[in-house]
Amino acid sequence: MVSRTRAFRATPAVPTAVLYMLAFLGAICIPTGQAQEPTAAAATAAERAKLLEEQTRPQKQVPFNPKDFDKFAGYYQRFPEIPVFVHIYRNADRYYSQITGQAPVQIFPESPSEFFATVAAAQISFDVGPGRQVTGLVLHQGGMLVPWKRVSTAAFEVASNRLQQRIKNKIPGAGTEAAMRHQIATLESGEPDYSSMGPGLAEATRQQLPQLKGLFKKLGALKSIALSKVLPNGIDMYLATFEHGQLECAISPLSPTGKVVGDFYHLLP
Repeated sequence: MVSRTRAFRATPAVPTAVLYMLAFLGAICIPTGQAQEPTAAAATAAERAKLLEEQTRPQKQVPFNPKDFDKFAGYYQRFPEIPVFVHIYRNADRYYSQITGQAPVQIFPESPSEFFATVAAAQISFDVGPGRQVTGLVLHQGGMLVPWKRVSTAAFEVASNRLQQRIKNKIPGAGTEAAMRHQIATLESGEPDYSSMGPGLAEATRQQLPQLKGLFKKLGALKSIALSKVLPNGIDMYLATFEHGQLECAISPLSPTGKVVGDFYHLLP
């Protein structure tokens, strides 16, 4: 498997939902509540280093009334077009975060509105507005801040039903086949189109370009590409056939502006 760490490149080895949130949605750092395409200039290296230092500090659990957690319970979504949600819920006096298609991760109170995971250096803070209304959450991880907007249970159910139909009928996400073909074509040429990628994906591609060039040089020209399945988290899995081999190519739903925010390639034997 070639791992571009692009956005979700390394996720097969990632064991937790909290960590997957970051891996799937890429390296971003934008103000809370802005549901927009992340930009590479969202944070300087110094700002990200400072955030990372804060996020990796020792965490301390504080006393917390379980009933106070109920106002946070519900569903949160990163982008309206991407059917990936964070489900926040509690079981008695234990609190959980679960990403679509992933296992739940227990989180622990650090303050009245901030929680941390122990399986990874990651925290979640909730946005509480007037009238104690919770409008969203922010994932703190990897030197980045990733905002998610609260959505209704009805909106979650509609998106989930659509996803189940996609999985059942093998319906690809909008634009993913064309985007996958474009990614492969530009990687074959040795000149990736960074403008078609989210910033985290573009950064990882630059770092791993020699490895990627070697892979596509070995495979030769692309002969065909076809959808093989839709994964439980909405990721499309394609089978690409080349002159000298085959790749499993996974690609996340595209961002609101049509950019690729995550993919990986698995070389078949």
